[in-house]
Amino acid sequence: MDPIWSELIRQVPSAMAVIFIVKLFLDTEEKREARREANAKEKAKEEREHSVTVNNMWANNIRIISESQNKSYEAIMKAIADHDEESKERYERLGVTKDLIRAAQQVIKE
Repeated sequence: MDPIWSELIRQVPSAMAVIFIVKLFLDTEEKREARREANAKEKAKEEREHSVTVNNMWANNIRIISESQNKSYEAIMKAIADHDEESKERYERLGVTKDLIRAAQQVIKE
């Protein structure tokens, strides 16, 4: 037998071991990459859910603040309207007429 073939046959077990180790390494890397992709998708999903939750909380907070301000504005406007109404009633009880008020305003302007 040719010494080249004899050496080749002698090296086959070592070559098979190297090929097996490389194949095992590539399979492990493929599994690791698949796990990494799955974890990245899960993390992105969790981040989106968290973002939606935070946005909903902000929207609810803004809505509550807006409702509170609207109630305050309404209370202020009601108080002003009540005050104007009470002032008109007082003027009428005191006998102050619109003519007297106009006369007073003309005096103030002059």
